[in-house]
Order: sequence, then C-alpha cells, then structure tokens
Amino acid sequence: MTSDPREPSDSRPAPGLFSRTYLAVTASFAAVMFLTGFAALAVMPLLPVAARDLDGVGLYPLVAGAFVAASLLGGVLGGAWADRAGARQPLTAGVVLTVATLLVSATSTTIWQLALGRFTDGIAAGMVAVSINAAIGQSYPDQLRARALSLMSACWIVPSLAGPPLAGLVAASWSWRVVFFGVAAFTLIPAAAAVLLLRGQPAQEGATEGGTRGPGRSTPPCGGQPCPPPWR
Repeated sequence: MTSDPREPSDSRPAPGLFSRTYLAVTASFAAVMFLTGFAALAVMPLLPVAARDLDGVGLYPLVAGAFVAASLLGGVLGGAWADRAGARQPLTAGVVLTVATLLVSATSTTIWQLALGRFTDGIAAGMVAVSINAAIGQSYPDQLRARALSLMSACWIVPSLAGPPLAGLVAASWSWRVVFFGVAAFTLIPAAAAVLLLRGQPAQEGATEGGTRGPGRSTPPCGGQPCPPPWR
C-alpha cells in the first residue's frame, strides 16, 4: 500500500540534543557527567601532593588505585539498581555520595581517610555514569540516543585533558583541598536539576516496561544503545 502523494508530509527536522525540547536535560546530564569525570580524573595529579601533606607517600598507590577499583563495583551496583527501579534512584544516590565523598577527601587528616574518600567516590562515579547512560534511554527518542551517548563520553574524557592543568593551578594558588571542595559545590546544582527533570518523565519511544524492546528482548541499562525500564 502506497501513501497518497496529495497527503501533506511533515518536513520539519527532528529536534536535536540542544533544541528547546531537550536542552535542559542535555545540559544537566552533560554537566553532571563532566563534573564526575573531573572528580575522577582531574584530581589525579594532586594526589601525590595530598599524600605528602598527609605523611602517606608510601600509600599513594592505594589512594590512586582505590578509585578505579571502586568505580567497577559502582557500575555493577548502579546498573542492577537501575534495572530494578529505574535511573532516578541510583543517580540521586550516586550524586549524594559523590558530594559526601568529595567532602571526606577535602577534609582528610590522614592518608587512610583520603583513601576511603577516593574509594567511595569511585563507587559514586560508577553509579552516576551508569545511571546517566540509563537515563538517556528514557529521556531521548531512538534517533538521539547515540548522539547523547557520544556527548556523555566526551564530557567524561574532556576533564582528563583540561582538568589537570586547572586543578594544578587552583592547588598552586590555594590548596589541593580547595579543588575537592569546589567540585563538590559545583556538582550540586546540575545534579539536582538532572534528578528533578527525571521525576515523572514519560518513557520515550522504544523504552518499554521492564527494560525491554519488544517481547523477550531485554536491554541492559548501560550498553551501546541503553533502554532501561522507566523510573518510578
């Protein structure tokens, strides 16, 4: 059956990531991912200075590796949580934990406190990254999800390039503690916006109850094309 050529067709272009429809969601997701990446990667050059100030240079490898190991655990926990309850809850928990652990690191009086802060921050970062990727499946239609995932990847990588010089400048001018305090403060506003935007948001086309695309086809919350269950 062919369509009637006399019927009017909608030739308007589909909304983009930064169109009025998706601008708030895109900006808040990107800001949260950027700041999470900054907390993960940009502070790495500061850790030797912090370890020296805390008389724990010998434990520097533990502090440096704690984040990476914990982020794997956080990704697993966040993905399982998003599968059960949707993206909003693990994102909220991950953001709250991120701010709390940055404050723990900023106020460290011993190298063990700094190691604990970095470990728990790794768990939080893993939860946030997985939750944001899962939220993309709910917030965007199919044709925008790949672009949104690419943008989130860029927001994670850029801090590894631009972050260390900026963090080093702040640490040289004031203290390495100021970097942790600053990232914690800047994370609050975009994180709160992202969580609020997810409240009650209807599922986009392609996202179905139970995290599937059609009968019997489960979709992981953080894959190449994530399609998580709607949050509640």
